[in-house]
Amino acid sequence: MELNSVLAVAPASANDLDEVRLLEIIVAARGAAAALAAETAPERRAELEALIREADEARRLIVQSHQGLVAKVARRYRYSGVPMADLMQEGNVGLLAALERFDPAAGRFASFAWYWVRQMILAAIPRHRQGFCLTSGVARQVYRVRQVRDRLEAELGREASVAEMSAACGLST
Repeated sequence: MELNSVLAVAPASANDLDEVRLLEIIVAARGAAAALAAETAPERRAELEALIREADEARRLIVQSHQGLVAKVARRYRYSGVPMADLMQEGNVGLLAALERFDPAAGRFASFAWYWVRQMILAAIPRHRQGFCLTSGVARQVYRVRQVRDRLEAELGREASVAEMSAACGLST
């Protein structure tokens, strides 16, 4: 799928496909791989293999239908210094993580997936942008300080001092 065409797609809605049914198939298949390894009866093995294939297809459909959601989240971080294609890839990793953790009884998948997509993208930004590693907590703090700096500079019309930034962030100098 071409990146520009993905960026033009709106997030999927429940009307686009029977999302609940697909998610229930994925949940039902979670233990199927482990059960398949322990199963010896050929009929049961065939049944489990069919369930795993059906869940793989359901995963593919859910991921494909939620590319608009991934693009929307990734677009928010397009000026982070990370190429858009890498942001989309990390967002898709988050989407797959959300699929593995989602419980259909908990609510809407898109709301749940938004969190995981965003977390994976935010975790990837420091990895891609810097030549050295920061822990995720320090990277989040640096990101927050940069946001505060930009906001203060816009409000004050000048470069913010270290004291002003530390006060706004709640950090000591």
